[in-house]
Amino acid sequence: MVGRLPLAALAWLLAGAAPPKAIEGVIVRMADDEVVVDVGSRQGLPSDARLQVYRRLVVTHPLSGKQIIDRFPIGSVPLAERGELLSIVRDVKGLQRRPVPGDFVVYEPVAPVAKAAPAPAPEVKAVPALPPVAPADEVALEAVLRDNMGRPLPERIQSFEAYVKAFPRAKAIDAVGTELARLRSLLDNERALAEAAAKPAAPLGLTSRFDAPRLAVAGAPLDLTVAVVETEHVEAVRLFARPRGTKRYEALPMRRDGDYYWRGSLPEALTKTDAEVEYFVEAVRTDSALEPLQGSAAAPLRVRVEAAPTDPERRERRSRAAFSARSVDFDTGGAPDRYLQTEADFTYLLEAGLLRTFRVGVGLIDGEGGRTEALDAGADPRRLALGYGFAETEMGFNEVFGVAVRLIGGNHRATDDGTAARVFGGEGRLRFGTADGTRLVVGGSALQDLGNRAFTELHIEAIDGFPLKAGAAVTNLPVDADLGVQLSFEAGWRVTDLLTLTAQTGWNARTINHHGLTAGGGAVLDW
Repeated sequence: MVGRLPLAALAWLLAGAAPPKAIEGVIVRMADDEVVVDVGSRQGLPSDARLQVYRRLVVTHPLSGKQIIDRFPIGSVPLAERGELLSIVRDVKGLQRRPVPGDFVVYEPVAPVAKAAPAPAPEVKAVPALPPVAPADEVALEAVLRDNMGRPLPERIQSFEAYVKAFPRAKAIDAVGTELARLRSLLDNERALAEAAAKPAAPLGLTSRFDAPRLAVAGAPLDLTVAVVETEHVEAVRLFARPRGTKRYEALPMRRDGDYYWRGSLPEALTKTDAEVEYFVEAVRTDSALEPLQGSAAAPLRVRVEAAPTDPERRERRSRAAFSARSVDFDTGGAPDRYLQTEADFTYLLEAGLLRTFRVGVGLIDGEGGRTEALDAGADPRRLALGYGFAETEMGFNEVFGVAVRLIGGNHRATDDGTAARVFGGEGRLRFGTADGTRLVVGGSALQDLGNRAFTELHIEAIDGFPLKAGAAVTNLPVDADLGVQLSFEAGWRVTDLLTLTAQTGWNARTINHHGLTAGGGAVLDW
């Protein structure tokens, strides 16, 4: 019998003999006010037996996943008819609940009274023996077991604890200790279930972040990453994909990576040449509900698949040449406070350990300016020009973070007095986000005599074929004078896979009365 120490078995245990085996059965049918159980005379069930009825309860622990099994008494009933394999019960008035098929029945055999050995011939003047008296601990334990039937777990635990405290040297103390440990474990499980049931449900609508890829290379897997903000309410994340034009989605598991990210990939079999793949990402919440994160079965996301280059050396674009020019004016139509900057550079993708790219280039800054108070008073501006060259490398510490360092050297020529000198400078940048996706760049630069610049740029790759960039900077270029603010916006157009054209505009100001515009453009070649 699961979860209890029968009184009859206890009596045999205390007597030092093996207890008789209880007979257990199951209610197999309910019909016409008759309860049919699957035990009979073949199992040793007597015709006048009284059956204990138990309700079996099986639950799965929500945290450990283990099954917890227990059964609870609901009363006893007398046997009405006994067959060889089946028996019938008709009187169920002694039950707390109506019995149902699957409930357990138990018959506990009563320990037979041992036949006394024939007494020896009485001796003259023999004193008759007193009847045996049961030890106090056995009497107390029998009372505890009898009173515990059907009581709540905390009360059953308290009664056993009181018994252990009163009879620490009882003969059955080990059996009582085992039962007490089992009851405490059941109570802990009940409390854990209650806490899990009281846990607040996940909010409606999970928040996810996802950078949708623009294209995939035929015959190569395409990695996808999605971030879920409310990760404590997510049990699993699944990716569903199919070639466009087919009906059936293929379910692809995504693996957890860190606290918020889930990663998966479209397999090579789905990325066919000159085709499109439809896909969506779905979350399995801790409350077992399904919630789409990106796209859905009815409205999937799509990625275009292009053939890989036939030349193995050109499977990935590794070279870039760029040219740009811009005119920056801090006082349009007023004091001379402006500069023109042109720059040309070449970048090569290395991907050798931490080194990701290497870049070299040349540039020219030609401008004039000075202190705003002096310019307003009619002072002549300071004029200068700088031709410079630079070398730069970027270190990629992981997919979404990189550090770039640039060294600058050149010849500074003051055009108003004709003097010239060598100047040096440097620039540093931090990249947050993938190098060819939407990313944030924060950095600063310094040039001798010309001034310093701190800037933030947001590169947006949300529209296929139209890269965008928005930036803000604080600088005292071009003559190391008063600080000013620059706000800029750049839009690009990928004319072909090789050529991208860019246009830039912006607004600049040093004071409320000293402000102007930026205009510029450029071209980028990728191969």
